[in-house]
Amino acid sequence: NNRNITFGLNSNMIPNDTAKWFGFELRSHIDQFVRIYILLTVILTFDAIVRYRQRYRRLTLSVHFNVHLIENRFPILFQPYALKKLLDHTYEYEYDIDSYQQADRSVIDFLKYLMNFLFYRFCLEICHIITVIVISIHLDVIAVFYAIWLGLFLISSRRFIKRIWFIYIFFQIVLFSLQYMSAVGAPPFLCFEYSWTNVNIQGWSQLKRWLYLPDYIDSPEATHLFTDFFQFLFSCQQWHVFGYETNEKYRVYTDAGGSNREIIYDYNIYKNNPTWDFVTTKRHMLDRIKYAIFMYGRWIVLSIVYLAGITRISLFGLGYLIACFYFLWYAHDFLTKRVTVIFRLWNYFIYYCFFVIFIKTCLQVC
Repeated sequence: NNRNITFGLNSNMIPNDTAKWFGFELRSHIDQFVRIYILLTVILTFDAIVRYRQRYRRLTLSVHFNVHLIENRFPILFQPYALKKLLDHTYEYEYDIDSYQQADRSVIDFLKYLMNFLFYRFCLEICHIITVIVISIHLDVIAVFYAIWLGLFLISSRRFIKRIWFIYIFFQIVLFSLQYMSAVGAPPFLCFEYSWTNVNIQGWSQLKRWLYLPDYIDSPEATHLFTDFFQFLFSCQQWHVFGYETNEKYRVYTDAGGSNREIIYDYNIYKNNPTWDFVTTKRHMLDRIKYAIFMYGRWIVLSIVYLAGITRISLFGLGYLIACFYFLWYAHDFLTKRVTVIFRLWNYFIYYCFFVIFIKTCLQVC
């Protein structure tokens, strides 16, 4: 066997830069070092000005209309609010934001609604997209952990995801801390020698990077933490959204944003449908945009799937081509199937895409 594991053959080059480890470094151009902090200060100042302006405007409205102001303590994107006034011992709510019933009136109203309720309606899907981006950037053991969570979310209902979401956030906190400590490494003044730095085995350097192990010479990529931060940020936003859905105190905002309840498994989802039929009758430009998305969005997705299958000739690419030809075979007749059948077939395709991502992530160790 030519694979020999030896320890201590190569001395571990521990750098003598304790000051740099603490963040003190001599720079010839100080502007390159502080520019990010200046930008951060400008952004935080702008955020404070916007919040002060919002608070002042709401206070002015409350005095002008002689009403009590209900303010959202946990903003999703911007801070929607409602005016509550006493009328015959009953409460009447007036929204300063466009509700989901008003979002269908025009493109402008839809954009207003989207600005306030983007994360409320689509934050879970955004979290899934960010997770896939994190996996594609990491391609290490951290990506495998995130892929396992993603697979669990894909096969679970929204109600179950809501129950385990705080565990997912706690997992991200622990994993982010471990990654940060691994990227920073041990303080040089401790003269701590990692036992895996002197291992001499074929493919060990690749395995060490895949395991995200700390090293003085070839340290892990600290830039990967940027994507982990945004993933954690959106996950916290989704936690607030779950709080909106379960807390009766914020029912006024969920009524404006609409329900996120899954209706595809209802007994008769076509009964008393309040949505305007934009397929047969188009009132304005927004109906035409929705018609184009719902009628031709599937073709765009299948085109991307076809390109993914032919650009990389492999067994996984063959699976993409088979799925693409299957959906193209039915064409628009596919939309005439029952909703549960459409969702089940499309979920199978999503599961296959996840399987490809998971297997390719695991194979990066080779």
